[in-house]
Amino acid sequence: MPDALLPDEGIGQQLECILQRTVSGVLPWNLMLWVNDIVPDTDIVLADLVEATFGGYSQVTLTRSDWTTPDVHDGCAHSTWMITPTVWNVTSGPTETPYGYAYIDVTAGVIRFIQRFDTPDIAPVVVGGKVSLLPTYTLTSAPCP
Repeated sequence: MPDALLPDEGIGQQLECILQRTVSGVLPWNLMLWVNDIVPDTDIVLADLVEATFGGYSQVTLTRSDWTTPDVHDGCAHSTWMITPTVWNVTSGPTETPYGYAYIDVTAGVIRFIQRFDTPDIAPVVVGGKVSLLPTYTLTSAPCP
């Protein structure tokens, strides 16, 4: 049987349901940076992550109403949280290296999304510097292995 897909007609609305719509009992996710040098796979759990602790860092609540209207093209829906990046001003150490970010469902205590940074973007924080990230989420179809 051929692979199924999510058509443009409905995929944007599905992404809105995941990210934006008010759902009773569903709280917004939190954005966190992780600093242990791991490559996430499908078996990763929240306990595997070491959260950043540099001065100026804290988790960010990804308020549901602040996700952008999905941009839909060719079976792919893409949204960002806000339209400008989230910025953490590094005010003190420890000197640590953010390797990626995750969206955490704090109610369930689970990772809802995780992404490792591209190699050129992985570098230790510098006091007086900034860490900048535009949270994104993409929904698309892919065949399961």
